[in-house]
Amino acid sequence: MTKKIEASIPCFGHNANEETAGFNKRNSWNREDTLDEKYLEFLAPHSRKYFSRLRPIFSFEIKSLTSLNAFSHVLLRDGVLHLLKFFQRFPSPKGLISKIIIDEEFEPLVPDSWKERIFYFKIRGKKEGPLKENLFLFLTFSKYQHTDDSIIQLNEILNSVKGNVFVTTSLNILRGEDYLDYDRSQAFRMSDSLFKGREVDFVGLHKLGGLISEYRESSSFLNFNPYKYWFSDSFVNHYYLNQGISNIELPDKKNNESMNIDLGPYHSMSIHRGGKHINAELKKLLFDDFQFPSGEFFNDQGNGDRNIDDYFKVFYTQNKFEKMAQVIAQKLYGENKENVR
Repeated sequence: MTKKIEASIPCFGHNANEETAGFNKRNSWNREDTLDEKYLEFLAPHSRKYFSRLRPIFSFEIKSLTSLNAFSHVLLRDGVLHLLKFFQRFPSPKGLISKIIIDEEFEPLVPDSWKERIFYFKIRGKKEGPLKENLFLFLTFSKYQHTDDSIIQLNEILNSVKGNVFVTTSLNILRGEDYLDYDRSQAFRMSDSLFKGREVDFVGLHKLGGLISEYRESSSFLNFNPYKYWFSDSFVNHYYLNQGISNIELPDKKNNESMNIDLGPYHSMSIHRGGKHINAELKKLLFDDFQFPSGEFFNDQGNGDRNIDDYFKVFYTQNKFEKMAQVIAQKLYGENKENVR
C-alpha cells in the first residue's frame, strides 16, 4: 500500500522537484487576487506559507480545478468551512488529474464523487506525549471558532498545567467586513472565563523564540482549534514543532499503510487512503438532509466575484453557508446542535 501511495503522491525525484518549484512560483499559475488577500490576512498567522513537498494551499486560492493539473498532488490547508465550500464549488473532480490531500478527520465530509481523488494527512510530532510542566497556548478569537463547550474543554487543560502558561493570541476580522454584526465581546468573555484568577504570561509572536529556547524541554504546546472550522493545517503548529516543542495530543498508533514525509527535525506528515474516520450520523445530516453538495440549500450560494477590487464587496461565503458549516463542524467533533434550516 505504501508503494501505491508513493506512486500517487510522488514527493521526490526530478519531476517532483520541478513540480514543487513550479508550485511555489504561485503567481505564474495562480495569481493572488482581492479575495485571496482578504482571507489569507484574516487567517494569519495560521495561513503563513511554509515549504512542503506536499504543496500546501487553501482551496479558496484555487481558481479552477484544471489549474492544479500541473502537479501530481496538492494539500488543502482548509478547515471545515472552506473544504465544504470547495466541494460545493466543484461537486465532482471533472477534468482533474491531480490528487487532493486533506485532514484525515474530514473524511466524513467527502462526497462519493470525490473519494477516488482524495488522500488524507495527519501531522505527527516525534516528541509528542502527555502535557509537560509548562504550556505554550496559541488562542485564536474569531466568529464560529469557539463555543461554551470548547471553553470548558480548554479550562480543563489549563487546570492541569503545573507550571507556566505562555499565551499568544490572535483576533482577526475580515477586512472590509468589520462593520458587520461581529460579536467583538466574545474575546473578552472568553479571556475572563479562562484567565480570571490564573497567572498567565501573554507573549507576542516576536518574543516566542527566546521563551522557547529557555523552556523547550519542559514544555508542550496547544494551538487551540477545537472544531477546525477555519483551518486544519496551521503554520503555528509547524513553528512550534520545528522548535522542538511537543504537542499535548497523544499520537495514535503508526499506520503501516501510510507514507511519512518529514517536514523538519521533529515532525512529519503521514499520508494514507482513509477508512479511519467514519461518522454515519454526520454523513446522514450532510448528504441526506442537506443533500450536499448540490441540494436546494446550496442553490443560491455564490463564490465571490474575484474581479472586484474592493474588500467591502468580496464575500466568499454567505452567512447561511457559514452557519451550516458550524453545525457540521460541531457535529464532526461530537456536539449536537439544531439544524440551521
